[in-house]
Amino acid sequence: MTSQKNENPYKGFKMNGFVALILFLLLMAASIYTIVVGGINECGLLIGGGIALFIISFIALIGLFTLEPNEAAVMIFFGKYKGTFNQHGFYWVNPFMSRKRLTMRARNLDAEPIKVNDKEGNPILIGMVIVWKLNDTYKAMFEIDAQSIANGATGANATTRMNAFEKYVRIQGDAALREVAGLYAYDDNKDTTDDDNELTLRSGGAEINEILVEKLNERLAFAGIEVQDQNRGGKGIKGMQTIEDDFIEDLLMTNTHHYLNFFTSFGRVYRLKAYEIPEASRTARGTAIINLLQLNPGEKITAMIPIEEYTDDKNLFMVTKNGTVKKTSLMEFANVRRNGLAAINLRDDDELIEVKITDKDNHIFL
Repeated sequence: MTSQKNENPYKGFKMNGFVALILFLLLMAASIYTIVVGGINECGLLIGGGIALFIISFIALIGLFTLEPNEAAVMIFFGKYKGTFNQHGFYWVNPFMSRKRLTMRARNLDAEPIKVNDKEGNPILIGMVIVWKLNDTYKAMFEIDAQSIANGATGANATTRMNAFEKYVRIQGDAALREVAGLYAYDDNKDTTDDDNELTLRSGGAEINEILVEKLNERLAFAGIEVQDQNRGGKGIKGMQTIEDDFIEDLLMTNTHHYLNFFTSFGRVYRLKAYEIPEASRTARGTAIINLLQLNPGEKITAMIPIEEYTDDKNLFMVTKNGTVKKTSLMEFANVRRNGLAAINLRDDDELIEVKITDKDNHIFL
């Protein structure tokens, strides 16, 4: 998306900074000489003139400034915009000209993942990386209030102002991401669909990215900010801290009233209510299962099944290492003792490796 630029180049008087520096140093030296001569000759006019010349030369030095490549200075003369100075180097301008320095370099914004709802109302965690830059210094400084945060800060500089703009981009980016996420489902979970090419957040790829860039530029154009690229997904967030050789194998969604059934390699099942497992922070290591269940030496958890309600129309399908299978009604596990319950009888060299919940309509592939 393109929009008319309000930025104008600075056309006021400017001078090479080195030439100006030498000139003002010579004037300061001349003013000191004049003051000394006036003092020797007791001439108040020379002394006053020398002091005035020294003050003027000193004030003039304030007009010296430098700009690096891809930097710009918004020039303001007593509240009036006089243009944007974007020639890098060492220069001198009117010392009463206020200069608001900005960087025109591209910047990365690695936004923290946010929780949003897709078109189907499903909660998803999604993030993005935005590459953005200023393309209109007038709009950036005068059309939005983000820069007032920086201007109000003590010792405001280019870094402080750019951090304020980044905060603005972050807020608008979150809003655009929520808008786009609400237009599409995360994934097509239907077995059949009238449109096999339905666009989703997961499969949309470059097309979704283009839509998001368009939405971002619509929101940021009037602020003089342009998004050059973005990638959804971001870096993600850590879900759990693990010890050196450990890893996460299963992730289940439960509520506090679910029964969690733990099946072990010895063919036994143990049960806990979900609320009996201590709650921990997102990055905590969690609790060793041996501290919650009365496991026998060498017994390992091989399957975990969350159950909300025990019914007759559901079954548990079990498979052992040596290929033995067993299907048992879910109601058979409605009462599990604290020290566990035998779920399947195993031979000495066999062990239970997997358990799945099924019903009469399921097809099972081994």
